[in-house]
Amino acid sequence: MTGRAAVFLAGLFLCLYVSGARAEPPARAVSTAPALTEMVFAIGAGDRLAAVSDYCKWPPEAAEKPRIGGLYDTNVERIVALRPDKALLTPYHRELEPRLRNLSIPSETLPAETVPEILAAIERLGELFGAEERAAALTADIRKWLVRLEEDLPPAEERPRVLLFLGTEESTLSNAIGVGPGTFLDEMLRAAGGRNLLENSRAPYPQLSTEVLIRTPPDVIVFLGGEPWEDEAERTRAERLARQRWNARLGFVTEDFPHFVFLRGDHAQIPGPSFIVYTEWLAEKLAGEPAEQP
Repeated sequence: MTGRAAVFLAGLFLCLYVSGARAEPPARAVSTAPALTEMVFAIGAGDRLAAVSDYCKWPPEAAEKPRIGGLYDTNVERIVALRPDKALLTPYHRELEPRLRNLSIPSETLPAETVPEILAAIERLGELFGAEERAAALTADIRKWLVRLEEDLPPAEERPRVLLFLGTEESTLSNAIGVGPGTFLDEMLRAAGGRNLLENSRAPYPQLSTEVLIRTPPDVIVFLGGEPWEDEAERTRAERLARQRWNARLGFVTEDFPHFVFLRGDHAQIPGPSFIVYTEWLAEKLAGEPAEQP
């Protein structure tokens, strides 16, 4: 990770230890998504979260919050018992919103599927929690970072063809899923200087076709998923296993082609504020530079 990435990440979560300037009673909110939870902490309002979803693990302080279930098994009774004055939802919770409304629990639906939506969600949360200045500063930093990344992009013809693969080195290609256009991960890849191999897909998360992969082999495969490794030896073993599996199915995989990149960790793929740090890390990896995952 570069020095400026470290500075950004440190500044991003400085709010965990510095109280806000507004003297307002804290809201009792519940968050139903990891991205929203990260945003709330990033604007300095993490102490106002009464509970979070089962999948909210970042920042570490979020893991200490009470749980209200997952995407498809949200515990409404638990939410009611917490008596929140705001429920933070995503568009995937469209069935939950009317249930909460009938129980007199106000909610706010915040999409975060693209970079513009991420920025808009941060700014809206700033309004909700009385942290407009902090939210505006955060989104301004992210926009500046994106501009810097764009200035460093190689010419279009030099950008590698990249397959974003939803799986680990142990995953098989049977029924495997990739990342297509119109997604946050696609935008992250393009900002990092890659060309999405599935850029012409009609689906945001298409099932992979071995025929297409054989016809147009990617220069880079980014594996999305799994826990961080303990050491470099684990990464080496993972790459060896991945090459064996992919070569057995596709044939074109060799010892040094395509380049394998592993993006791992609980929050590495969350469309929250720290996505920009991972975008720069991915840019370094696509450029062939050594880079430690944040």
